[in-house]
Amino acid sequence: MHLESLETTGFRNLRNGAVQFGPGWNLVLGANGQGKTNLLEAITVLGTLRSFRTQNLRRAVRHGERRFVLRGLFRTGNLARELAMELTFGPAPRRRLLLDGSAVEPRRYLQTVRVAVLTGRRENIVSGEPRIRRAFLDRLVFQLRPAMFDVLRAYRRLLAQRNAWLRSGGSSSEADVWESVLAREAATIVVARRQVVARLEPVFRELIREVGAGRLPEVGLSYRAESWLPAGEAAAELAEKYGMMYHSARERDGRLGFTGYGPHRHDLQVTAEGRPAAENLSAGQARLVAAVLRLAAVELVEGKTPPDGPGIVVMDDADSELDPEAFRALLTRVGRGRQVILSSPREAEVRSAVATGTVLRVLDGAVLGGRGD
Repeated sequence: MHLESLETTGFRNLRNGAVQFGPGWNLVLGANGQGKTNLLEAITVLGTLRSFRTQNLRRAVRHGERRFVLRGLFRTGNLARELAMELTFGPAPRRRLLLDGSAVEPRRYLQTVRVAVLTGRRENIVSGEPRIRRAFLDRLVFQLRPAMFDVLRAYRRLLAQRNAWLRSGGSSSEADVWESVLAREAATIVVARRQVVARLEPVFRELIREVGAGRLPEVGLSYRAESWLPAGEAAAELAEKYGMMYHSARERDGRLGFTGYGPHRHDLQVTAEGRPAAENLSAGQARLVAAVLRLAAVELVEGKTPPDGPGIVVMDDADSELDPEAFRALLTRVGRGRQVILSSPREAEVRSAVATGTVLRVLDGAVLGGRGD
C-alpha cells in the first residue's frame, strides 16, 4: 500500500495543488519553517483523521480561510482508492469524508488505509500525557478489532452523560440505567486493551532488542488500570465490579463533577529499569522508544492483515535527538517493504542513511519533487 498523490487546499501554508510520491522512500527536505511538517501533517490527517501536532484541527486551516480539503490517491497492487476529507469551520464545524467519491462513516473510512506516525515532537507517547497513550492504544484496538469502534464511541457518549448527570444532581434512577451500560462498555474496553497489550509487548520487546541494542536500559510495557480491578477476569465479571464501584462512588464523583473510575483513567505504562520511562530516559532515548513502540503497533497490524501489504509510515524530523547509529538501525527496520515519508532539515545526515528514493523539497509552502540519485 502506498500514497501516490496528495492534493491540498487551504491547509496551513501549503500551496494548493497536488504532490506526487514514490512507493518506497520519500525524503522531504528543506529549512525549518518552510512547510515540511505541514505536508506530513496533511498526510496524517487524511489517513487517520487526527493531527500529531494539535487536537484542534481549526488551527490547520490557512489563515483567513474557513475550510481545508485533503484528497489522496492510495494504491495497493492494481487497486486504487481515493480518500477525501473536507473540514469547514463556522458556527458548527462540518466534516465530510469521501471514499472513491461517495460519503462514508468514519469507521469505513479509517479501515481503507493504514497511516502510522513514528515520530511527533509534541505528542510524545513516552513522556507525554496519558491521553496520548490511551489514544494510541485505542487506535490499535480498533485496527485489530474494528467492531470496537462502536464500543469506544458508546463509552465516550455514556461517560459524558454520567458526568453531565453528576454536575446537574439528577435522580438515582437515571444513573442506574447509564451506569449499567457504562460498566458493560468499560469492561469490554479493558479486556480488549489487555489482550492487545499482551500481543504488542513481545513485538515491542523484540524491536527494542534489535533497534535499541546497547542504546537503552531494560524497557517494559504494561497496562495500568485501577488497583482493585482483578486481572484475567472475563468482561462479565469486570462489568459487575465496575457497576458496583460506579454506584458506590456517586457521592464522591458528584463532588468532583466527573467519573473517577474507568478506562478513560487508565494508562499504557512504559518503564525503564522498572521506573516510569520519562524519569530514566534521555530525550534521545525517549524518542527512540516512542518510535519503536509505534513501529511495534505497525508490525502487529500488518501481521493481522497480510493481504494489504505493509502500510505507510510518516516520520517528521526523524533524526532529531537520535544518534546516527540509532537512526540507521531504526530506518533499516522501518524501510522493510513500506512506503516511508520522512522529513528533515539536515539533508546530509538523511541522505547518508537513505541513499535512494523520491526527494521532495519544500520552500515557503511549495513542494518541488524529483527522483533521488
